[in-house]
Amino acid sequence: MKTTHITTATALSLSTVLLAGCFGSGGTAQRDFNSPAGTVNVTAVSIDNLSESSSSVSGTIDLSADELALGRTSGSLNSDRTKLNLDAGGTGTLTAAGDATYARFFEVNPTNGPRRIGVIGIDSASLPAGSAVYTGAGNLTIQDNLDVLDLTGTVNVTADFDSGTVDTVYTDLNGTRNPAFSATQTATDVGTFRVEGSRISGTGFSGGTASLDSATVNGGNALSTQASTSLSGGFYGPDADEVGAAFVVDDTTVNAVSVRGAFIAD
Repeated sequence: MKTTHITTATALSLSTVLLAGCFGSGGTAQRDFNSPAGTVNVTAVSIDNLSESSSSVSGTIDLSADELALGRTSGSLNSDRTKLNLDAGGTGTLTAAGDATYARFFEVNPTNGPRRIGVIGIDSASLPAGSAVYTGAGNLTIQDNLDVLDLTGTVNVTADFDSGTVDTVYTDLNGTRNPAFSATQTATDVGTFRVEGSRISGTGFSGGTASLDSATVNGGNALSTQASTSLSGGFYGPDADEVGAAFVVDDTTVNAVSVRGAFIAD
């Protein structure tokens, strides 16, 4: 659950905005992925199999027609908005995450072009003052020399709207290690992954500095100071109720380590 710290004046201002969304504009600000009708603005943040960076693209979902207009990810959704048929050929999936209703994980497999994964969410109209703490779940793939670790974990996100920064922490990292020349192994308590100092711009955020505290990845020297971090994230819901991001960390020039992942928290 999100915990927000705001001033009394800000709270009154937010109440006015939310009431206007409910009554003055037909409740548009309150629509989520389960709403039966209307058009909402959405933003997707993603990475693909070929790129060493994240990207962000904005568009709309016509909830009445179940049509997604989102650049090369445009297409038709099924009735519960979990499957996507791409206009340019190919398919995709949208997956709910915990209690989140404004954001979903997505995976797109186009007929032409690389597979893309990330988060799509209904845009926040504006951000509150103060700070907020979000808790959710995320996936993480670590390339450790010739081994690949496919992990999931608990994600805690702290957003300081006044200073314009976002800090993300993955804990409880568990999953599998897939060595290059032997059988798949169970991977437990792999370590703690962080991206700190991402900068807020508009209703999104980007960048930051990554670190990985792990006794097993790269012999305990997981990421160097030369690692580059590409992160694209967004705040979703009428009052920044949820947050999500996709990212790539590249440390292959020093440590033969890279990290990719996405998360949603509320």
